[in-house]
Amino acid sequence: MVPQGKLLSLLLPSLLLFVFPCTTTHAKSVIEPCSSSDSCTSLLSYILPYDSKLSEIAYRFQVNISDISAANSINPTTSFLSNQIFHAKSIVKIPIPCPCVDGIRRSISTTYTVRAADTAEFISEGYGGLVSPQQIMSANGVDARNPLMSGQTLLIPLPCTCFNNSDNGIATVYMSYVVQSDESLGSIAMEFDTTVMDLEAVNGLGQPVVDPGDVLAIPISVRAASGVIFSWLDKLFGNPGSKPQSLRLDSSHGTIANQLHSNKFTIRLFYAACSSANLNWHNETLIVPNGSYALTANDCIKCICEPGSLNLQCLPSGIESSCSHLQCKDSDLFIGDTYVENTSIGCNITACEYRGHYGRKIFRSLVNSSYVQCPGDRNCNATCPSGSPLSNNPDLVPSIALPPVSSPSPAPCPNMGIDGSNPRNRKSFNISSNEELLKKASWCTLLLLEVVYYFFLL
Repeated sequence: MVPQGKLLSLLLPSLLLFVFPCTTTHAKSVIEPCSSSDSCTSLLSYILPYDSKLSEIAYRFQVNISDISAANSINPTTSFLSNQIFHAKSIVKIPIPCPCVDGIRRSISTTYTVRAADTAEFISEGYGGLVSPQQIMSANGVDARNPLMSGQTLLIPLPCTCFNNSDNGIATVYMSYVVQSDESLGSIAMEFDTTVMDLEAVNGLGQPVVDPGDVLAIPISVRAASGVIFSWLDKLFGNPGSKPQSLRLDSSHGTIANQLHSNKFTIRLFYAACSSANLNWHNETLIVPNGSYALTANDCIKCICEPGSLNLQCLPSGIESSCSHLQCKDSDLFIGDTYVENTSIGCNITACEYRGHYGRKIFRSLVNSSYVQCPGDRNCNATCPSGSPLSNNPDLVPSIALPPVSSPSPAPCPNMGIDGSNPRNRKSFNISSNEELLKKASWCTLLLLEVVYYFFLL
Protein backbone atom coordinates (compact mmCIF):
# COMPACT_ATOMS: atom_id res chain seq x y z
CA MET A 1 0.00 0.00 0.00
CA VAL A 2 1.35 3.41 -1.01
CA PRO A 3 1.81 5.75 1.99
CA GLN A 4 -0.55 8.75 2.01
CA GLY A 5 2.32 11.25 1.79
CA LYS A 6 3.87 9.40 -1.15
CA LEU A 7 0.50 9.19 -2.91
CA LEU A 8 0.00 12.95 -2.50
CA SER A 9 3.43 13.67 -3.99
CA LEU A 10 2.61 11.50 -7.00
CA LEU A 11 -0.76 13.14 -7.58
CA LEU A 12 0.32 16.73 -6.95
CA PRO A 13 1.75 17.39 -10.46
CA SER A 14 -1.44 16.11 -12.07
CA LEU A 15 -3.59 18.17 -9.71
CA LEU A 16 -1.58 21.29 -10.48
CA LEU A 17 -1.91 20.65 -14.22
CA PHE A 18 -5.65 20.30 -13.77
CA VAL A 19 -5.99 23.46 -11.69
CA PHE A 20 -3.45 25.48 -13.70
CA PRO A 21 -3.75 24.24 -17.30
CA CYS A 22 -0.80 24.75 -19.60
CA THR A 23 -0.99 28.03 -21.51
CA THR A 24 2.16 27.71 -23.60
CA THR A 25 0.63 25.82 -26.53
CA HIS A 26 1.62 27.29 -29.88
CA ALA A 27 -0.82 27.93 -32.69
CA LYS A 28 -0.25 26.00 -35.90
CA SER A 29 0.32 27.66 -39.26
CA VAL A 30 1.37 26.44 -42.68
CA ILE A 31 4.89 27.24 -43.91
CA GLU A 32 5.48 27.13 -47.65
CA PRO A 33 9.08 26.38 -48.67
CA CYS A 34 10.32 28.20 -51.76
CA SER A 35 13.48 28.67 -53.79
CA SER A 36 12.60 31.32 -56.37
CA SER A 37 12.67 35.09 -56.11
CA ASP A 38 9.12 35.59 -57.36
CA SER A 39 6.27 37.06 -55.33
CA CYS A 40 2.49 36.82 -55.37
CA THR A 41 -0.36 38.74 -53.80
CA SER A 42 -1.88 37.01 -50.80
CA LEU A 43 -4.80 37.96 -48.55
CA LEU A 44 -5.18 38.26 -44.79
CA SER A 45 -8.55 37.75 -43.15
CA TYR A 46 -8.19 40.39 -40.44
CA ILE A 47 -10.68 40.45 -37.57
CA LEU A 48 -10.45 43.87 -35.95
CA PRO A 49 -9.47 43.62 -32.27
CA TYR A 50 -10.83 47.11 -31.59
CA ASP A 51 -12.58 49.96 -33.39
CA SER A 52 -10.32 51.35 -36.12
CA LYS A 53 -10.43 53.93 -38.88
CA LEU A 54 -9.72 52.71 -42.38
CA SER A 55 -6.61 54.90 -42.46
CA GLU A 56 -5.39 53.27 -39.24
CA ILE A 57 -5.88 49.79 -40.69
CA ALA A 58 -3.96 50.78 -43.82
CA TYR A 59 -1.16 52.30 -41.71
CA ARG A 60 -1.05 49.24 -39.44
CA PHE A 61 -0.30 46.95 -42.38
CA GLN A 62 1.49 49.55 -44.56
CA VAL A 63 -1.05 48.99 -47.33
CA ASN A 64 -2.69 51.62 -49.53
CA ILE A 65 -6.26 52.57 -48.64
CA SER A 66 -7.18 52.05 -52.29
CA ASP A 67 -5.91 48.45 -52.18
CA ILE A 68 -7.94 47.65 -49.06
CA SER A 69 -10.98 49.29 -50.64
CA ALA A 70 -10.52 47.17 -53.76
CA ALA A 71 -10.10 43.90 -51.85
CA ASN A 72 -13.28 44.57 -49.87
CA SER A 73 -15.32 46.23 -52.64
CA ILE A 74 -15.72 49.36 -50.53
CA ASN A 75 -17.32 52.20 -52.44
CA PRO A 76 -14.30 54.44 -53.06
CA THR A 77 -16.45 57.53 -53.60
CA THR A 78 -17.62 57.52 -49.97
CA SER A 79 -17.01 60.87 -48.29
CA PHE A 80 -14.06 60.97 -45.88
CA LEU A 81 -13.22 57.36 -46.72
CA SER A 82 -9.98 57.30 -44.72
CA ASN A 83 -11.77 58.49 -41.58
CA GLN A 84 -14.53 55.89 -41.64
CA ILE A 85 -14.55 53.81 -38.47
CA PHE A 86 -15.10 50.05 -38.42
CA HIS A 87 -16.08 48.34 -35.20
CA ALA A 88 -14.28 45.57 -33.36
CA LYS A 89 -14.93 42.07 -34.77
CA SER A 90 -15.45 43.43 -38.28
CA ILE A 91 -13.64 41.40 -40.94
CA VAL A 92 -11.36 43.16 -43.41
CA LYS A 93 -9.40 41.48 -46.21
CA ILE A 94 -5.86 42.85 -46.40
CA PRO A 95 -3.87 42.29 -49.64
CA ILE A 96 -0.15 41.83 -48.99
CA PRO A 97 2.88 40.86 -51.11
CA CYS A 98 4.15 37.34 -50.45
CA PRO A 99 7.84 37.00 -51.43
CA CYS A 100 10.27 34.15 -50.86
CA VAL A 101 12.49 35.05 -47.87
CA ASP A 102 15.23 32.73 -46.59
CA GLY A 103 13.62 29.72 -48.22
CA ILE A 104 10.04 30.24 -47.02
CA ARG A 105 7.06 32.39 -47.98
CA ARG A 106 6.38 35.26 -45.60
CA SER A 107 5.45 38.90 -45.80
CA ILE A 108 8.13 41.33 -44.64
CA SER A 109 6.52 44.59 -45.74
CA THR A 110 4.90 45.41 -42.37
CA THR A 111 6.76 47.01 -39.47
CA TYR A 112 5.69 48.26 -36.06
CA THR A 113 7.20 50.94 -33.83
CA VAL A 114 7.21 49.91 -30.17
CA ARG A 115 5.54 52.24 -27.70
CA ALA A 116 5.96 52.43 -23.94
CA ALA A 117 4.39 49.47 -22.10
CA ASP A 118 3.99 47.45 -25.31
CA THR A 119 4.32 43.68 -25.03
CA ALA A 120 4.63 41.04 -27.74
CA GLU A 121 1.20 39.76 -26.71
CA PHE A 122 -0.37 43.21 -27.13
CA ILE A 123 1.25 43.69 -30.55
CA SER A 124 0.06 40.24 -31.66
CA GLU A 125 -3.48 41.10 -30.58
CA GLY A 126 -3.32 44.29 -32.65
CA TYR A 127 -2.74 42.18 -35.76
CA GLY A 128 -5.72 39.95 -34.99
CA GLY A 129 -3.63 36.95 -33.98
CA LEU A 130 -2.31 36.55 -37.53
CA VAL A 131 1.19 36.56 -36.05
CA SER A 132 1.97 35.09 -32.62
CA PRO A 133 3.98 36.75 -29.83
CA GLN A 134 6.63 34.04 -30.24
CA GLN A 135 6.95 34.75 -33.97
CA ILE A 136 7.34 38.49 -33.33
CA MET A 137 10.03 37.88 -30.71
CA SER A 138 11.89 35.33 -32.83
CA ALA A 139 11.88 37.51 -35.98
CA ASN A 140 13.33 40.45 -34.05
CA GLY A 141 15.72 38.73 -31.62
CA VAL A 142 13.65 39.71 -28.59
CA ASP A 143 14.25 37.69 -25.41
CA ALA A 144 14.94 38.16 -21.71
CA ARG A 145 18.35 39.67 -22.47
CA ASN A 146 17.04 41.84 -25.30
CA PRO A 147 13.59 43.07 -24.26
CA LEU A 148 11.35 45.35 -26.25
CA MET A 149 12.46 48.98 -26.20
CA SER A 150 10.29 52.03 -26.77
CA GLY A 151 10.93 53.40 -30.26
CA GLN A 152 12.26 50.08 -31.55
CA THR A 153 11.14 49.09 -35.05
CA LEU A 154 9.87 45.53 -35.30
CA LEU A 155 9.40 43.39 -38.37
CA ILE A 156 5.95 41.78 -38.34
CA PRO A 157 6.30 38.40 -40.13
CA LEU A 158 2.74 38.06 -41.40
CA PRO A 159 1.70 34.68 -42.83
CA CYS A 160 1.20 34.24 -46.55
CA THR A 161 1.21 31.50 -49.17
CA CYS A 162 1.40 31.32 -52.96
CA PHE A 163 1.61 27.62 -53.89
CA ASN A 164 2.19 28.75 -57.49
CA ASN A 165 -1.27 30.36 -57.39
CA SER A 166 -2.72 26.93 -58.03
CA ASP A 167 -4.92 24.42 -56.20
CA ASN A 168 -5.43 21.08 -57.95
CA GLY A 169 -4.52 22.73 -61.24
CA ILE A 170 -6.97 25.62 -60.77
CA ALA A 171 -5.83 29.25 -60.56
CA THR A 172 -6.05 30.26 -56.91
CA VAL A 173 -5.28 33.10 -54.51
CA TYR A 174 -4.66 32.12 -50.89
CA MET A 175 -5.97 33.85 -47.78
CA SER A 176 -4.58 33.46 -44.24
CA TYR A 177 -7.39 32.88 -41.76
CA VAL A 178 -7.30 32.70 -37.94
CA VAL A 179 -9.45 29.89 -36.51
CA GLN A 180 -11.99 31.17 -33.97
CA SER A 181 -13.05 29.49 -30.73
CA ASP A 182 -16.29 27.95 -32.03
CA GLU A 183 -15.08 26.78 -35.44
CA SER A 184 -14.11 23.42 -36.89
CA LEU A 185 -12.37 22.51 -40.12
CA GLY A 186 -15.74 21.41 -41.48
CA SER A 187 -17.45 24.73 -40.71
CA ILE A 188 -14.55 26.68 -42.23
CA ALA A 189 -14.64 24.52 -45.37
CA MET A 190 -18.38 25.13 -45.72
CA GLU A 191 -17.97 28.85 -45.18
CA PHE A 192 -15.42 29.24 -47.97
CA ASP A 193 -17.01 26.69 -50.32
CA THR A 194 -14.12 24.26 -50.22
CA THR A 195 -13.65 20.79 -48.75
CA VAL A 196 -12.13 19.46 -45.54
CA MET A 197 -9.85 17.25 -47.63
CA ASP A 198 -8.57 20.24 -49.60
CA LEU A 199 -7.91 22.26 -46.43
CA GLU A 200 -6.06 19.28 -44.93
CA ALA A 201 -3.89 18.95 -48.04
CA VAL A 202 -3.13 22.67 -48.38
CA ASN A 203 -2.25 23.08 -44.71
CA GLY A 204 -0.45 19.76 -44.25
CA LEU A 205 -2.82 18.56 -41.54
CA GLY A 206 -2.56 14.93 -40.53
CA GLN A 207 -6.14 14.92 -39.29
CA PRO A 208 -9.12 17.29 -39.62
CA VAL A 209 -8.54 19.00 -36.28
CA VAL A 210 -7.84 22.69 -35.71
CA ASP A 211 -7.56 24.77 -32.56
CA PRO A 212 -8.47 28.39 -31.87
CA GLY A 213 -5.61 30.62 -32.96
CA ASP A 214 -4.38 28.30 -35.71
CA VAL A 215 -3.71 30.12 -38.99
CA LEU A 216 -5.02 28.32 -42.07
CA ALA A 217 -4.30 28.97 -45.73
CA ILE A 218 -7.68 29.15 -47.47
CA PRO A 219 -7.68 28.55 -51.25
CA ILE A 220 -9.88 31.01 -53.14
CA SER A 221 -10.11 29.18 -56.45
CA VAL A 222 -11.16 30.29 -59.90
CA ARG A 223 -13.86 27.91 -61.00
CA ALA A 224 -17.40 27.75 -62.25
CA ALA A 225 -20.22 27.53 -59.75
CA SER A 226 -19.36 24.56 -57.58
CA GLY A 227 -22.83 24.12 -56.29
CA VAL A 228 -26.37 25.34 -56.29
CA ILE A 229 -28.55 25.22 -53.21
CA PHE A 230 -32.29 25.36 -53.71
CA SER A 231 -34.26 26.46 -50.64
CA TRP A 232 -37.93 25.90 -51.19
CA LEU A 233 -40.25 28.22 -49.28
CA ASP A 234 -42.89 26.81 -46.95
CA LYS A 235 -45.78 27.97 -49.07
CA LEU A 236 -44.43 26.06 -52.05
CA PHE A 237 -45.10 22.81 -50.19
CA GLY A 238 -48.25 24.10 -48.53
CA ASN A 239 -46.78 23.05 -45.21
CA PRO A 240 -45.97 26.13 -43.10
CA GLY A 241 -43.17 25.57 -40.66
CA SER A 242 -41.70 22.59 -42.49
CA LYS A 243 -37.95 22.40 -42.81
CA PRO A 244 -36.70 23.71 -46.20
CA GLN A 245 -35.28 21.05 -48.49
CA SER A 246 -32.05 21.50 -50.34
CA LEU A 247 -30.34 20.03 -53.37
CA ARG A 248 -26.72 20.48 -54.38
CA LEU A 249 -25.84 20.30 -58.05
CA ASP A 250 -22.66 20.70 -60.01
CA SER A 251 -22.85 23.32 -62.75
CA SER A 252 -20.53 24.17 -65.61
CA HIS A 253 -22.50 27.21 -66.76
CA GLY A 254 -20.64 29.69 -64.60
CA THR A 255 -22.16 31.84 -61.92
CA ILE A 256 -25.07 34.22 -61.76
CA ALA A 257 -25.96 36.52 -58.86
CA ASN A 258 -25.44 36.24 -55.11
CA GLN A 259 -29.08 35.43 -54.50
CA LEU A 260 -32.09 35.32 -56.80
CA HIS A 261 -35.34 35.81 -54.93
CA SER A 262 -38.64 34.77 -56.50
CA ASN A 263 -42.05 33.98 -55.12
CA LYS A 264 -41.22 30.29 -55.08
CA PHE A 265 -37.61 29.65 -54.24
CA THR A 266 -34.21 31.05 -53.45
CA ILE A 267 -31.12 30.13 -55.44
CA ARG A 268 -27.67 30.60 -54.00
CA LEU A 269 -24.60 30.11 -56.13
CA PHE A 270 -21.05 29.85 -54.89
CA TYR A 271 -18.17 31.39 -56.78
CA ALA A 272 -14.67 32.41 -56.02
CA ALA A 273 -12.43 34.49 -58.25
CA CYS A 274 -11.55 35.73 -61.72
CA SER A 275 -8.21 35.09 -63.40
CA SER A 276 -6.30 36.61 -66.30
CA ALA A 277 -4.65 33.26 -67.04
CA ASN A 278 -6.52 32.75 -70.33
CA LEU A 279 -6.51 36.41 -71.44
CA ASN A 280 -3.05 36.46 -73.06
CA TRP A 281 -1.77 39.37 -71.01
CA HIS A 282 1.81 40.57 -71.45
CA ASN A 283 4.11 40.25 -68.44
CA GLU A 284 1.29 39.99 -65.90
CA THR A 285 -1.06 37.58 -64.14
CA LEU A 286 -3.94 38.78 -61.99
CA ILE A 287 -6.37 36.89 -59.74
CA VAL A 288 -9.25 38.89 -58.26
CA PRO A 289 -11.74 37.50 -55.69
CA ASN A 290 -15.34 37.62 -56.89
CA GLY A 291 -17.22 40.74 -55.85
CA SER A 292 -14.09 42.89 -55.65
CA TYR A 293 -11.63 44.67 -57.90
CA ALA A 294 -7.87 45.16 -58.16
CA LEU A 295 -5.68 48.02 -59.34
CA THR A 296 -2.84 47.31 -61.75
CA ALA A 297 -0.57 49.07 -64.27
CA ASN A 298 0.63 51.61 -61.69
CA ASP A 299 -2.96 52.13 -60.51
CA CYS A 300 -4.00 53.21 -64.00
CA ILE A 301 -6.23 50.18 -64.63
CA LYS A 302 -8.98 48.73 -62.45
CA CYS A 303 -10.04 45.12 -63.07
CA ILE A 304 -13.39 44.03 -61.66
CA CYS A 305 -14.53 40.50 -60.84
CA GLU A 306 -18.24 41.21 -60.81
CA PRO A 307 -20.87 38.85 -59.35
CA GLY A 308 -22.53 36.98 -62.17
CA SER A 309 -19.34 36.61 -64.20
CA LEU A 310 -15.98 34.89 -63.99
CA ASN A 311 -14.51 37.30 -66.55
CA LEU A 312 -12.24 40.16 -65.54
CA GLN A 313 -13.60 43.52 -66.67
CA CYS A 314 -10.77 46.05 -66.94
CA LEU A 315 -11.09 49.80 -67.47
CA PRO A 316 -9.24 53.01 -66.56
CA SER A 317 -9.20 53.55 -62.80
CA GLY A 318 -9.54 57.31 -62.99
CA ILE A 319 -7.26 57.88 -60.00
CA GLU A 320 -4.04 58.61 -61.92
CA SER A 321 -3.79 61.67 -64.18
CA SER A 322 -0.46 60.62 -65.70
CA CYS A 323 -1.75 57.43 -67.34
CA SER A 324 -1.23 57.05 -71.08
CA HIS A 325 -1.81 54.38 -73.75
CA LEU A 326 -5.42 53.93 -72.67
CA GLN A 327 -6.96 54.31 -76.14
CA CYS A 328 -6.90 51.48 -78.65
CA LYS A 329 -5.03 52.28 -81.86
CA ASP A 330 -7.08 53.30 -84.90
CA SER A 331 -10.29 53.63 -82.89
CA ASP A 332 -12.19 55.97 -80.59
CA LEU A 333 -12.47 53.27 -77.93
CA PHE A 334 -10.63 53.33 -74.62
CA ILE A 335 -9.85 50.28 -72.50
CA GLY A 336 -13.15 48.87 -71.24
CA ASP A 337 -15.23 50.49 -74.00
CA THR A 338 -17.41 48.36 -76.27
CA TYR A 339 -19.11 49.25 -79.56
CA VAL A 340 -22.14 47.23 -80.71
CA GLU A 341 -23.22 47.21 -84.37
CA ASN A 342 -26.54 45.51 -85.07
CA THR A 343 -26.80 43.34 -88.18
CA SER A 344 -29.59 41.43 -89.89
CA ILE A 345 -28.55 38.21 -88.15
CA GLY A 346 -27.33 39.53 -84.81
CA CYS A 347 -24.59 41.99 -84.01
CA ASN A 348 -20.88 42.69 -84.28
CA ILE A 349 -19.11 43.80 -81.11
CA THR A 350 -15.80 45.64 -81.00
CA ALA A 351 -14.09 45.94 -77.61
CA CYS A 352 -10.92 47.68 -76.48
CA GLU A 353 -9.36 45.25 -74.01
CA TYR A 354 -6.50 45.53 -71.53
CA ARG A 355 -3.55 43.25 -72.33
CA GLY A 356 -1.11 43.87 -69.48
CA HIS A 357 1.66 46.39 -68.92
CA TYR A 358 5.43 46.81 -68.86
CA GLY A 359 6.65 49.67 -66.69
CA ARG A 360 4.52 52.68 -67.60
CA LYS A 361 3.50 51.24 -70.96
CA ILE A 362 0.00 49.77 -71.08
CA PHE A 363 -0.84 47.12 -73.68
CA ARG A 364 -4.31 47.03 -75.23
CA SER A 365 -5.94 45.64 -78.35
CA LEU A 366 -9.20 45.68 -80.31
CA VAL A 367 -11.22 42.47 -80.25
CA ASN A 368 -14.00 41.86 -82.79
CA SER A 369 -16.75 39.31 -82.18
CA SER A 370 -20.03 38.36 -83.86
CA TYR A 371 -23.10 37.07 -82.04
CA VAL A 372 -26.52 35.82 -83.04
CA GLN A 373 -27.95 37.05 -79.75
CA CYS A 374 -26.91 40.51 -78.64
CA PRO A 375 -26.76 42.34 -75.30
CA GLY A 376 -30.24 43.43 -74.27
CA ASP A 377 -32.07 40.71 -76.22
CA ARG A 378 -34.84 39.10 -74.20
CA ASN A 379 -34.10 35.71 -75.72
CA CYS A 380 -30.44 35.85 -74.84
CA ASN A 381 -29.11 32.33 -74.32
CA ALA A 382 -25.76 30.62 -73.91
CA THR A 383 -24.42 32.40 -77.00
CA CYS A 384 -24.73 35.78 -75.31
CA PRO A 385 -21.50 37.79 -75.25
CA SER A 386 -19.92 38.27 -71.88
CA GLY A 387 -16.97 40.28 -70.72
CA SER A 388 -16.54 44.03 -70.85
CA PRO A 389 -19.67 46.04 -70.09
CA LEU A 390 -21.13 48.31 -72.74
CA SER A 391 -20.26 51.32 -70.65
CA ASN A 392 -17.84 51.95 -67.81
CA ASN A 393 -19.24 51.87 -64.28
CA PRO A 394 -18.41 55.18 -62.57
CA ASP A 395 -19.66 53.91 -59.21
CA LEU A 396 -16.60 51.69 -58.78
CA VAL A 397 -13.87 54.16 -59.73
CA PRO A 398 -11.46 54.31 -56.76
CA SER A 399 -10.52 57.58 -55.15
CA ILE A 400 -6.93 58.62 -54.49
CA ALA A 401 -5.49 56.80 -51.49
CA LEU A 402 -5.27 59.24 -48.59
CA PRO A 403 -2.60 59.24 -45.86
CA PRO A 404 -3.64 58.50 -42.27
CA VAL A 405 -5.32 61.54 -40.75
CA SER A 406 -7.22 62.12 -37.56
CA SER A 407 -10.97 61.91 -37.47
CA PRO A 408 -12.80 64.98 -36.12
CA SER A 409 -15.33 62.79 -34.36
CA PRO A 410 -16.25 59.10 -34.22
CA ALA A 411 -18.39 58.07 -37.15
CA PRO A 412 -20.89 55.21 -37.25
CA CYS A 413 -19.72 51.98 -38.83
CA PRO A 414 -20.41 52.41 -42.56
CA ASN A 415 -22.19 49.86 -44.68
CA MET A 416 -19.42 49.32 -47.20
CA GLY A 417 -19.11 45.57 -47.51
CA ILE A 418 -17.57 45.02 -44.04
CA ASP A 419 -20.11 43.79 -41.53
CA GLY A 420 -19.32 45.05 -38.06
CA SER A 421 -22.74 44.36 -36.59
CA ASN A 422 -22.41 40.57 -36.72
CA PRO A 423 -19.02 39.21 -35.63
CA ARG A 424 -19.96 35.73 -36.80
CA ASN A 425 -20.63 36.85 -40.35
CA ARG A 426 -17.88 35.13 -42.33
CA LYS A 427 -19.10 35.92 -45.84
CA SER A 428 -15.84 37.17 -47.21
CA PHE A 429 -16.84 38.61 -50.55
CA ASN A 430 -19.90 40.67 -49.79
CA ILE A 431 -19.92 44.01 -51.56
CA SER A 432 -21.63 47.31 -51.10
CA SER A 433 -24.60 48.02 -53.30
CA ASN A 434 -25.30 44.37 -54.12
CA GLU A 435 -28.66 45.35 -55.54
CA GLU A 436 -27.08 47.55 -58.19
CA LEU A 437 -24.60 44.85 -59.18
CA LEU A 438 -27.39 42.29 -59.40
CA LYS A 439 -29.04 44.48 -62.02
CA LYS A 440 -25.82 44.40 -64.05
CA ALA A 441 -25.34 40.61 -63.84
CA SER A 442 -25.39 38.60 -67.06
CA TRP A 443 -28.44 36.36 -67.34
CA CYS A 444 -28.82 33.47 -69.72
CA THR A 445 -32.15 31.76 -70.29
CA LEU A 446 -30.56 28.34 -70.72
CA LEU A 447 -29.29 28.29 -67.14
CA LEU A 448 -32.63 29.43 -65.77
CA LEU A 449 -34.47 26.76 -67.75
CA GLU A 450 -32.12 24.15 -66.36
CA VAL A 451 -32.78 25.36 -62.82
CA VAL A 452 -36.54 25.12 -63.37
CA TYR A 453 -36.08 21.67 -64.90
CA TYR A 454 -34.25 20.34 -61.83
CA PHE A 455 -36.73 22.05 -59.54
CA PHE A 456 -39.83 20.41 -61.02
CA LEU A 457 -38.19 16.98 -61.01
CA LEU A 458 -38.29 16.95 -57.20
